Amino acid sequence: MMGIFPDPGNFRNPFSHESGDVHADVLLHIAVRDRAALWRAAYQRLLAAGLTPEEITACIGPVEDAAVDDCLYAMLLPLELPGCIPTDVTVRNLGAMPPPAPLPHGRAPERPR
Repeated sequence: MMGIFPDPGNFRNPFSHESGDVHADVLLHIAVRDRAALWRAAYQRLLAAGLTPEEITACIGPVEDAAVDDCLYAMLLPLELPGCIPTDVTVRNLGAMPPPAPLPHGRAPERPR
């Protein structure tokens, strides 16, 4: 890593504890179904930010071995929400997840609409 992405354990905004701030936690789980598509989008974002192709590959790996967590950092940061300052950002690669367990009586869980 070249230090372009924050260390999740050390990404703390110095202005995060100003008097009167309202703090909120936002939890987002993402299933990456196409690693190559994520890599291509991260590559384009980093290229537009001025990184060279060599620097990008050093950050997010080659397309055939994409570093999913770093690609997600590239897509999520800088996080711009009007009136907000991110105080902590963590991306964890949880690896492949097993399929959901069937409900009792053999029914599969319904997907949210």
